[in-house]
Amino acid sequence: MTLFWGFFISVSPAIAILCYFYECDRSHGESYQDKLKAFLMGVACMIPAGFIEAIGAHFFYGHKTSDYFSQINNPFVTPSLLMPEILLGGFILSALIEESLKLWILWAVFRKSKSFRSKINIVMLTVCLGLGFASIENIMYVFTLYGKMGILIAQARAFMSLPMHAIAGLIMGSILAETKNTKKNRQWVVVKALLAAILLHGTYNSLLFIHTWLSGLFVLICLVISIFFSIRYFKHLRTNPTATEPSKQTSKLWWHWHWHSPVLWLTVVSAAIASSYWIPQSISQVTGRYDSAGSRTGGSNDEYAISQVQFKYRNGDYTGVIYDCDRILSKNPRNAKAYLYQGLAFYGLNNIDQAIERYSKAIQIDSEYALAYYNRAQAYLYLKDYTLALENYDLAIRAKGDLGSKGNKRLADVYANRGDVLGRLGRFSEALSSADHAIEIDSQHGFAWYIRSMALGYLGRNQEALKAVDTAIQFANYAYVWHHRGDVMYQLKRYAEAISSYEKAVQIDPQYARSMYSQGLVLAELGRDREALTAYNNALELYPDWNEVKKSKQKILNKLEGKGVL
Repeated sequence: MTLFWGFFISVSPAIAILCYFYECDRSHGESYQDKLKAFLMGVACMIPAGFIEAIGAHFFYGHKTSDYFSQINNPFVTPSLLMPEILLGGFILSALIEESLKLWILWAVFRKSKSFRSKINIVMLTVCLGLGFASIENIMYVFTLYGKMGILIAQARAFMSLPMHAIAGLIMGSILAETKNTKKNRQWVVVKALLAAILLHGTYNSLLFIHTWLSGLFVLICLVISIFFSIRYFKHLRTNPTATEPSKQTSKLWWHWHWHSPVLWLTVVSAAIASSYWIPQSISQVTGRYDSAGSRTGGSNDEYAISQVQFKYRNGDYTGVIYDCDRILSKNPRNAKAYLYQGLAFYGLNNIDQAIERYSKAIQIDSEYALAYYNRAQAYLYLKDYTLALENYDLAIRAKGDLGSKGNKRLADVYANRGDVLGRLGRFSEALSSADHAIEIDSQHGFAWYIRSMALGYLGRNQEALKAVDTAIQFANYAYVWHHRGDVMYQLKRYAEAISSYEKAVQIDPQYARSMYSQGLVLAELGRDREALTAYNNALELYPDWNEVKKSKQKILNKLEGKGVL
């Protein structure tokens, strides 16, 4: 779907409503200029609103501002925000700022215009303001998030957020129209109009920020009902476009339970937001879902928050993972999953020592946490501490805890990596046995076949090594596998195939200088000096300080100079 299509989706409902207003004005012989002006003023309103919201978010969330915005604008995950943060963002940082600016523009610019004399025109002006603001907001979402979820957000906002802004404008306008009927308490009427718009807007925002299935259902139902009654209300206004008489009021006091009682609506809003936030959490806790971390914490109260951490980790937000895990651990210091994910995040940030520390804390809490042992082994392997890496791979195999959602495939990973470590320690027979264990579990494990070939090669069983590496290529068509195939071919004195394998490695990864160097060595051995020199130069272009290649290149240069070729 193109960017233009996303742009069109963003504004099409607003254009449709504006065209309808134009037809209404044309049929009554009224000017349409003020409506168009209100729409454009709503567009311009985005600039101060965005600026004020950014300052407010920075004030309340500090260096976590970008994380806050990324969470509330992502429809695929429930943000790991507390209820006060959700209400703050929904009612204060969004609804209060945006609706106040719209009301200020309406009151300052249009209060003395002819369009402000009838109730229907006041409602149209507030709706146009809301449509202008929502349209430019949609466009900004499409452009800033295009390629990720911009088009999806454009579709969702076009049929949800845009009607919400229009309905909030309708409510504000219908209440503001009361100022034409009374000279007393006009300030209270204006405040009431603002509070009503904020209540609707803030409720909508808060429910969306929660991002649970129940909050989404509430939003959908309320929007459908609101749109239905808004259309009926607007039809009524069209039949009485100049009506200015005050509506009939009941004699009941404001706190009594009639349909427009603020107590009633505040109760309904509070119940909707609270139930949307806590009911899905309770269901999640009761079901005791396991995530891919594989921790044996059962139906922990932190399962809900951990699922959000897991989403952030999958999306590479390692700083957000660390921050959220700190909050989880502040409430429950014995949450092994939180320590595991912190370790994974630190590993992703290349802070290996911190990663090992977090894995160790997870293991202290759950001594059978196989996935923590596995990841700690990976960290030691990265540090080239092969003895400790081997020890942790063995502990991961013996641990009774599961290895996460990958199950047996992860166990195959453990055996394959264990074989890699054993090979690095020079224990090639054990490396071969470990690779065979991995292949028994997963016969299509490309890395296990590669380790098997490596072990066989070091054991001098080159024909078997060739068969293993050819099998590995079927499942893992990587540069390092083709490079190893070149090494096997060289050992078998099949030099042309060795050179071809090295060339294939470079073709897959043009930065794989190791194969360029090996190709040069084989070419030099075959007496193809100029081709060898080219291979060495290619490697040195990528790594100019590679002394081993420099020495090999100098040998070729000396040889060619001795022949009088240079």
